[in-house]
Amino acid sequence: MLTHSLHSLPQLMLTLPLTVTYASITDQLSRELDTPLGRLKIKHGFPPKVLQAPADDVDGDDVIVPIQHGDRLSVEIAPEPGIGESLA
Repeated sequence: MLTHSLHSLPQLMLTLPLTVTYASITDQLSRELDTPLGRLKIKHGFPPKVLQAPADDVDGDDVIVPIQHGDRLSVEIAPEPGIGESLA
C-alpha cells in the first residue's frame, strides 16, 4: 500500500501490485486525482526525488518503479495552463 499527500489535502491510499510499472502507477495516479499526467510531479524515496519518466525510446510498461510496501509517494499538481496569468 502506498500513500501520497497533497499539502493540506487528505491522504489517498493506493493498493498496487507487488511489481508496478511506470505506466501503471502514473495512469492510476492521473485517474485517482482526475488530473492529466503532464501536470503531476511524482516524488518517491527519502529524501524524496522525482520519479523520472523512461527515455522516449522505452515503453513505460517495461520500466519497474523501485517502490515497496509502505513507501510514500508525494504528488505535486501544477496549476492548469493559463491559471494565474494576467489578462494584460
